Amino acid sequence: MFKFVEPNNLHLTLKFLGEINDNKVEAVKHNLEKCKNDADTLVPFTSSISGFGVFPSMDFIRVLWFGLKPENNFLQIQNVVDASMAELGFKNEKTFQPHITIARIKNVKDKAKLLNIITKLNKLEIQQKFEVTEIKLKSSMLTREGPIYEDIFTVKI
Repeated sequence: MFKFVEPNNLHLTLKFLGEINDNKVEAVKHNLEKCKNDADTLVPFTSSISGFGVFPSMDFIRVLWFGLKPENNFLQIQNVVDASMAELGFKNEKTFQPHITIARIKNVKDKAKLLNIITKLNKLEIQQKFEVTEIKLKSSMLTREGPIYEDIFTVKI
């Protein structure tokens, strides 16, 4: 039912861009570099886990994720990244949920059981905080063995 993401592949997703060509990759890198120069906004921040959710919907569950509790200037940084990507034609999704993907789900044999598990998980209070000190543009390739992620560009904040 679940294929958990390998610990070394866990990452916070601020913005999902989908499939993009090499020219667009270069433009994204350029705009992220411009964001870096906004020293008032792009500073390290802390966050913590806040609930669980699924993508794309409760009717068709394929991904289980941790939600994030916005702390410090987390939302401000997300807005700067969104605005920077909107300049390149990427949608500014107001309903996008920053998240950490923890499992991929191939099929759901007992949807009620899965929903029950998610409900129980949402009652947990996870107190662990973590600091975010960089933003990475990552590529993702899904394979039978799980996703393969590659860092394409990093902006230290």
